[in-house]
Formats: sequence, C-alpha cells, structure tokens
Amino acid sequence: GIVVSGPGQFEFGRLLGIKRVRINYSFNVFNSSTANHLHREGAEAIGLSPELTLRDIRRISSNCNGDIEAIVYGYIPVMTTEYCPVSLQSSSCSGAGGCNNFDYGIIDEKRKVFRIVKLDTCRTQLLNSDVLMLAEDLEEIIGSGVSKLRGDFYVESPEEIGHIMKLYKNHRSMDENNHRLIEKIKARGFTKGHFYRGVD
Repeated sequence: GIVVSGPGQFEFGRLLGIKRVRINYSFNVFNSSTANHLHREGAEAIGLSPELTLRDIRRISSNCNGDIEAIVYGYIPVMTTEYCPVSLQSSSCSGAGGCNNFDYGIIDEKRKVFRIVKLDTCRTQLLNSDVLMLAEDLEEIIGSGVSKLRGDFYVESPEEIGHIMKLYKNHRSMDENNHRLIEKIKARGFTKGHFYRGVD
C-alpha cells in the first residue's frame, strides 16, 4: 500500500492499481465531508491534520465511517522546500560541509533549533524544534474516535524507535522505565501540538 499526501498521488496510486491507500496527515483533512469522501474513494485510514483539536477530531470521527488516524509522536514538518538552504554553505551534498555529512538547522529567537532534513535530491523539510509527545494522552485521543495512531521518526536511532514504540504500546500500564523515557524526551523539548489549544 501507499500513504498519500494529495489528490494527485491518490489518483496516481489508483492508476497503478494499488489497493491499500492511507491518507497522510499532510493531506490537510479538516472536516468530516472530506474524510467521508476519501473513505468512499477507498482510503483505508484518514490521517487528520495535526492542527485540529481533540474537540474537532471528535466531531469528525463521529460523522465519518472510515478509520481516523492521528499523529501522536514525531517532529512535525513546518515547511517543505524544493530548494536546499545548505547549498548556500556548500557546493555539493557530499562535499565539505554538505548536507550528507552534517546535521543542519535554523535557530529562532528563542534559541530553538529547527532541524533541516533532506528528503530526496535537494528537497528538504524544516522540522519543528520540539517533538510531539502524547504517550500520556492516548486514552483521551483514542476516546475522541481515533483508531489508528501514527508515529513519525526522522532523527531517532533504531534503538530509540523501539523504546518509543514500546512506550506507546504500554500506555495503559507504564512502568518505571516508561516514565523515565517520557521524562528524557520531555527534557529535550516537547509539545502536545494543537490537541488541547488549537492554532494560535
């Protein structure tokens, strides 16, 4: 199957005969009309925009026949660009100072670092400085009608990914190790996104 971020990708997947299609949160689904349309078109899960509140999610899920997905962990992309900012620093990706050899980011006025990650060729994404961390809020999120939980991993090691996946899997019966991991993640900077406060 495939995860699609726009109508063109959805249609292209169907032309290729791909049966299993999931809607990415970057598709920007904001209402039940869109969610139901995508479900009728064959999407097996609809990822909602991370800009929605729990109240919004509850309203959409109660009026949608499809499975609703929400992102509950990860550094959310805040910008995608076809132009690589690192090219100002280096003449090639693999050369001295190139994006293949170093980690880069943009620092804001609060001294927060927004990582720059390379997607393919010179297409890059700027990631939020704080990780979306909702392991302690899963009961409320699931209670809002979400049936699929999504984690995005850009910078974590395979070992870290394993620990985080176990943490989320054990959300109903966390042990001391789980709580230690939560505090470690929070200490690096975390956010609960817009689930509780909406978009400013």
